[in-house]
Amino acid sequence: MSAALVTRDEVPTRRRQRRALITGVVGPPLVWFAQLQANYALASWACRPGHRFVSIVVVGIAIVMSAGAGALAWQVWPRGEPLVGEPQRIEGARLLALLALGSSLSFVVVLVATAIPLFIQRACD
Repeated sequence: MSAALVTRDEVPTRRRQRRALITGVVGPPLVWFAQLQANYALASWACRPGHRFVSIVVVGIAIVMSAGAGALAWQVWPRGEPLVGEPQRIEGARLLALLALGSSLSFVVVLVATAIPLFIQRACD
């Protein structure tokens, strides 16, 4: 009967893992929003000749941060561990990890699509 009792310690998600999962879900949209705001704020300065690289650097940093959030979620994916603990928490951790990976992948695609005009058009077109 003691094997049927589940303690909080048996749940495979720890505080650090939960933070990583939430960062993976919420991070990429916030990074995309920050990238848009930074490019809008720098638009008048980046229109000057020779300053277009700033917008490209901002998008590059955003792509790396969004992909990093997905990598963080991938690291805490509950795999290879026995399914002990409360099933809702284990499946919740897997759901959050899957959402984080999907969010990261989606926003990396969006950020790459945002970067394409920077390479094709002239500054301030």
